[in-house]
Amino acid sequence: YQLKGNDIPSKWTPLNMGCVEDNQPTRIVKNQFLNFLSMITYCADNPENLKTEHIKKGKILNLKPSEINSNTQATIVALARAFAFLQFRCGIVYLQDTPYELMILPIAYYLLKDEIWTDKKAVDRLEYWYWTSIFGGAYRQAQNDRTIHDVKYLAAWVIDGKEYLESVYSSLLDYQGYSAKNVLMMQDPDNSIPRALYDAILQYILSQQPYDFLPGVDVRLNPWDIAAKREIVFNEQKYNLNIQDHHIIPLFSATTIGKSSDELRRDKDNVLNSVLNRTYISAKANSLISVRTPNDYMSHMNTLSLYGHCIPVPFKDYYIHKEDENEADYYRKVLEARYNELLKTLRMELDSLK
Repeated sequence: YQLKGNDIPSKWTPLNMGCVEDNQPTRIVKNQFLNFLSMITYCADNPENLKTEHIKKGKILNLKPSEINSNTQATIVALARAFAFLQFRCGIVYLQDTPYELMILPIAYYLLKDEIWTDKKAVDRLEYWYWTSIFGGAYRQAQNDRTIHDVKYLAAWVIDGKEYLESVYSSLLDYQGYSAKNVLMMQDPDNSIPRALYDAILQYILSQQPYDFLPGVDVRLNPWDIAAKREIVFNEQKYNLNIQDHHIIPLFSATTIGKSSDELRRDKDNVLNSVLNRTYISAKANSLISVRTPNDYMSHMNTLSLYGHCIPVPFKDYYIHKEDENEADYYRKVLEARYNELLKTLRMELDSLK
């Protein structure tokens, strides 16, 4: 498998992703195990014959014991490879946080094939499909139908590089009412940021393996290290690595409007709760800087750390609140700059994955 990134572990287990709970496979694992088992039983070598009914209860219940037995091992291998892909390529720490769990099926269908699993370019193209589909709005609705569509047509892209995602790519972080800039900046009165998209944006940033915000310590935020609760040392004390969803501009800076930080945190319409003002950092770093201004804590960070979190640089051009700037204009400036930085990073990476 063509892993990507720094600090790749010599051993890895999907169990760290929370696949088992109380000695039982979790709901996601059970559901996608049955869906995938049905898919490869009915259409192992001819995806063009797949239909949505193949991932519904009727077809699954009609599977014969012999069919289940003969396809169980392949299903386990395919799902394990898909879970590895999600963690090493897509910034997912725990399986339950997968934005659209049905996307596991196209990933598993193609990674089951050894010739794809061991081909870096094929895996790169699969990652291209993943981010383009999420940020271009392909899975915003009718997810069952889209899943089967992608299983049918992904082969031409993953194996042969024949483009079929142009229309989806054209809506990259620009699908109206879903991933468009005004939605992400919380300026669309009719549409809020979908939870799946919110999670995917933070996971995309985490997939870049950004450096943590801990001052004076180079700790990369790798999803597999977070899942394994890797031990880190800061100020001669040991901590298990875990992450929190950090407000880049802290909520306390807006409490002048008459609400406490806790009240602002619960206010889904507050602009500071936009995903464009959020990034994952370690719990330890968050505890140290949660009541400090961006100018204060970013001054101690190197430029690479800011790049990794898609924070525009030089940060002082954006994150210093000028005296003649009202609060609304300041927030708008910051969020728009972050959106532009995120889109630029995404486009550059997708181009490298083609």
